[in-house]
Amino acid sequence: MRLLWMLFVGLCIAGVVALSLGDLVGLDAWAWFDRLGLDALPKGVWLILFCAIGGAAYLMDRKRDE
Repeated sequence: MRLLWMLFVGLCIAGVVALSLGDLVGLDAWAWFDRLGLDALPKGVWLILFCAIGGAAYLMDRKRDE
């Protein structure tokens, strides 16, 4: 289960990096992301959800070490 959470967090980070690099080379990657309808929620809500998933992965890892 921990591996699944870490894989999800890693994919989210890779997606953000890919979209940001796409914007740097002029592909309007974030505009494409918004056209998917994912901008219906404010970006702050997405950030809170992402942080909650990262926190859950950290707690699962910490519990496993004990």
